[in-house]
Amino acid sequence: MDYQSAMQPQDTLLPVATNEQLDAEDQQRRDALNGVVGNRPYQDLDALAAHCWRVWTACKDAKIEIEERLLQCQRQRQGEYEPEDLAAIKEAEGCDIWMNVTAIKCRSIEAALNDAILPAGERPFQIEPTPVPDLGPGGEQIIAQRVMAEVQMLMQQGFQPSQEQINARIDEIREYVEAEQKKEARAKAERQEDLIDDIFVEGGFYDALRAFIKDYTTYPAAFLAGPEVRKRRRLVWAEDEHGPVPVPGEKIVREYECLSPFDVYPGPGSRSLDDGPLCIRRRMRRKDLLACHGVPGFDSEAIEAALDEYGIGGLDQWLWTDQERSRLEGREHEETDPEAVIDVVEIRCSVPGWMLAEWGASPGDVVRDYDARMWLIGPHVVMARVNPHPLGRRPIYRASWEEVNNSVWGKGPPEIIRDCQRVCNAAARAAVDNMALAAMPQVDVVRSRIEGSETDPESIYGGKVWQTKESAISNANNPAVRFFQPRLISGPLMEIFERFYQQAGEQLGVPAYDHGSTEVKGAGETASGLSMLLAQSNKVMKDAIRHIDNGVISPAAEETWLHLVLYDAPEDAGDIHVVARASEYMLVYERLQQFRGQWLQLTANPVDMQIIGLAGRAEVLREQAKQLRMPVDDIIPSRKEIEQRIAMMKQQQAAEQERQRQALINQQAQGTQQLQGGIAA
Repeated sequence: MDYQSAMQPQDTLLPVATNEQLDAEDQQRRDALNGVVGNRPYQDLDALAAHCWRVWTACKDAKIEIEERLLQCQRQRQGEYEPEDLAAIKEAEGCDIWMNVTAIKCRSIEAALNDAILPAGERPFQIEPTPVPDLGPGGEQIIAQRVMAEVQMLMQQGFQPSQEQINARIDEIREYVEAEQKKEARAKAERQEDLIDDIFVEGGFYDALRAFIKDYTTYPAAFLAGPEVRKRRRLVWAEDEHGPVPVPGEKIVREYECLSPFDVYPGPGSRSLDDGPLCIRRRMRRKDLLACHGVPGFDSEAIEAALDEYGIGGLDQWLWTDQERSRLEGREHEETDPEAVIDVVEIRCSVPGWMLAEWGASPGDVVRDYDARMWLIGPHVVMARVNPHPLGRRPIYRASWEEVNNSVWGKGPPEIIRDCQRVCNAAARAAVDNMALAAMPQVDVVRSRIEGSETDPESIYGGKVWQTKESAISNANNPAVRFFQPRLISGPLMEIFERFYQQAGEQLGVPAYDHGSTEVKGAGETASGLSMLLAQSNKVMKDAIRHIDNGVISPAAEETWLHLVLYDAPEDAGDIHVVARASEYMLVYERLQQFRGQWLQLTANPVDMQIIGLAGRAEVLREQAKQLRMPVDDIIPSRKEIEQRIAMMKQQQAAEQERQRQALINQQAQGTQQLQGGIAA
């Protein structure tokens, strides 16, 4: 196949490549088997580059079966047959209609997940202080000082408290101090939550999470990475003679990205992303690599060598899935891109210290092994860093619709309903073929009885007169032209389709009524019955959301908080834990709003107000105003202002009580004087 024919649209689902591409791919495979990288044998590479290539080759070879599953899932969601299935259908001259049950279910799941995890004005996480805040030496010292001062005051008054009384007072003061510590911890947690949310917004976390959700509903696993510190061009504020003005500049930001499952290569024996080697394929352009010049951990000479070698024509690792993947993703002519793309393999694995030291890094101890991160371009290692995480984690997260224990790859929705999709397609194809067959009558023509002038017996139209010869068989019912109607059986076939369409929803836990279908029978015909069915189906959705909560949202927020504590040292750092709220909170959002309004009405009475207090009532109103998208700070005073008002009210009450007491004393004194005057008189 020449270049021009390869560039023409192809009427096939089979991957298409030019002769040069196929030759290059075969040569690379032979070189890999012979231990050759970029026309250089392994022994000619430095130790770290050879080690990286062995890890990359092992991870790449171990993913062949997974890549086939990924392509199948992508084709199934886009409504395309597998190449071998389409070839069999064409050979049988059947219709190739595709009833995209998978896309309906996947879109329904994707919409439900977006509504639950990313509702407008809400955060999918919450920062909470630990249940018992650590008082620390400062807190215990405060308690001891207060108790000692009270004991000394009592002793000066001539009262000697017992040890039991002292211990009881210590417990009272400790309870008070703990309550104050909890209030301060909650305030710190709120400030940290705002800070993390600001980083998420600026770093593109929520956009990456939306892309992650789409992959989550399509593939056996979905991946999200971050925070990754990068230098980006941004508008920053600067001062001039007119005041602050926005000007373009560089800013350090923490970014997040959704990694395509095609680009993630766990080790052959990895049970998680933190276990064993991990390779990530990245496609970069010259400007991206040039921006790494002078950055700590990068080798500028290696970058220049890689650009000299691959900068013009680019570098493609020639993976067998590339062409089919680019076609399915709408990049059919990717190879004609005038700006060359260079494949960079990011490798995270255990590396001996002496290899890092030989490359030019400073691991510290050349004897021990380190969890390191390298960038490999052909035979060049352009970056090598020791994992700086204090707990040895990798900031890459994953989740699957159906988890498989001790495996990075689970099962995606298309895989779960693949058999139902195939049966629905088969029933639809048979129904269409049957309708086409039964739409017109079939004709049986005895050609020997057709007159010579009837040149085309296959031409049938209304009012046609058939010129025939007399039958050789006398007194026989033997017409020259006989019509008969094939049987229409599309009804039973569509019943089969409906049965397996419903079964697909049952297998996923996303029945038809869950995404708006009115064809609900049995208990679903009543409002209460439908409500019960929806509650049961939500259990499956909750479980799926919990996978994202535990696998992505919570660890991403924790990693961001840890990154802040380690490198920014915020003043509000405290003893906290992250709560992902989607699975437990977002799914009952509407009912919670309704119950919260009812609760406000029920507690609007003097008895409950004495229990709740002004501060408690203000907090409830604050949360309600947030849900109504109202300017909370302009309507409801802050907690500090409420406390000041309460303190002022207490002072006013105390002053009023003192005034009333003094008035009573004065009144009693006047009464006594009058009584004494009367007695004297």
